[in-house]
Amino acid sequence: MDRIRLFAFILSAALLCAARAAAQEAGDPAPAAGPELSAQPEPAGEEAAPPPAPDAPVPAGPAEEEPVPAPAATEPEPPAAEPEPPAAVIDPSPSDEIVSPEARLSAREAEWAFLKAASAEQDKDITRIVMTQVSGWLSSGPLDSTAAEAQLLKAELRIRLKDHREAVVDLLKQLQLYPGSEAARKAGPMLEGLVNDKADKKLRPLLLELAKPFNMPAKEDRMAMLLGRLAAGAGDDYYEPLVEEFRLFFERFPSYPGRDSLQRALADLHAGRKEYTAARIAYEKLIAMHPSTALMAGSKLALAGLLADSLKEYDRAIELYLEITNSFPGTDEAWRSFSKLPELAEKQKKYELAVETYERILTLYPEKAEAYEAYRSAARVLRERMKKPAEAVAVLVRLADKYGGEKGHGALFLAAEITRKDIKDAAAEAVLYDKIIAEYEKDGQAPAAMYAAGETWEKAKNYDMARQYYVKLAEKYREDKFAARAQKRLDAILGK
Repeated sequence: MDRIRLFAFILSAALLCAARAAAQEAGDPAPAAGPELSAQPEPAGEEAAPPPAPDAPVPAGPAEEEPVPAPAATEPEPPAAEPEPPAAVIDPSPSDEIVSPEARLSAREAEWAFLKAASAEQDKDITRIVMTQVSGWLSSGPLDSTAAEAQLLKAELRIRLKDHREAVVDLLKQLQLYPGSEAARKAGPMLEGLVNDKADKKLRPLLLELAKPFNMPAKEDRMAMLLGRLAAGAGDDYYEPLVEEFRLFFERFPSYPGRDSLQRALADLHAGRKEYTAARIAYEKLIAMHPSTALMAGSKLALAGLLADSLKEYDRAIELYLEITNSFPGTDEAWRSFSKLPELAEKQKKYELAVETYERILTLYPEKAEAYEAYRSAARVLRERMKKPAEAVAVLVRLADKYGGEKGHGALFLAAEITRKDIKDAAAEAVLYDKIIAEYEKDGQAPAAMYAAGETWEKAKNYDMARQYYVKLAEKYREDKFAARAQKRLDAILGK
């Protein structure tokens, strides 16, 4: 601890000296005092009047003028508005003072010289302090001629502290920001050894590929490419240093043209690490800051999924899904929103919205395989949740007309069941059986429909109608199993 206190004292003293030197170079010399007014010569051509004698009489002043009569009384003028007080002048803080470039350079050079010397200390606590200050020094002057050397020093200190993931990111940054520098020449082998020794085997090819400078003239483009690819390919392993590098990039390049893409990459990075609140803020920031981005639909979809699946904010998720379906029709994001929206609406007991969404799916995507389930789901919600069996039957009839075959007659038998149990209308139930008999004879469904119709009329005590169906079934489909059952029902009716 004594060594750390001594180091802190030396560091404070060095920085204080650098600050004083900067202040002296920045300050202007005080202006020379001006001559006294009493010492100024008199204007040419004029003589100074002698001072009056002490006992000289005081000359009489001008005669008083006669008072002027006051004008006729008029309405008094309104009082003039009081002038606003002058704005208060706030004394500039030391950070607002103008420092000459020479003074600033001198202070930075002094600090850099100190940090280089202090980095030789092997004490872990001192190393971490120096590493943090090197990082701050870099952030405040990334364009300095010594920035490449400082970036390399930062990585070396990371390695000494066994912060291997952070060191990998620092070295990749070094190679992309300062390619061709002497520091980059040293960073290449250092990175290769670190990756082969400490990185996950699956990630090694990607990390070594990212060490090659991208063919882009602007360093911000190279850095943006590095962040995007590293986040997508190795974000889980390098999450903490990546989040910090995203922050530094946004501070250094606040108006970067591709910021929306980087903001989306950061949001996805948080979500992949299950940092759901951070991901939500990142998605919402992207949506707020870049209203015209081409990534809007996908970002809203990702945010809606995050809210629904991880944060359980169902109503807000529903709002976002609706926004997507209305603002981006025909897109893949719209279809995926339609796929999520009705189930979520049911969960929140928004049954009308659920049915409305199913109907929109049937209108907009009639040929998708999911349309069939949309019919069935709409009918289910209408019957079970909204207690509207007649409307459910109508949806099932539409389903039958759309698909026919097994799906069609299955829907009609279900519609007949709903009519019998919920509506209790024998005539309406029989109409559905008649539709099956007429349209699905080739599918082998006519005998079952005839027998069901006969039963319906028999239970309604309309034995004449029941007998008609049983007789027709027994005569037309003698080999069918329902024919034998129909004959038994006929015998029972005749015995009554």
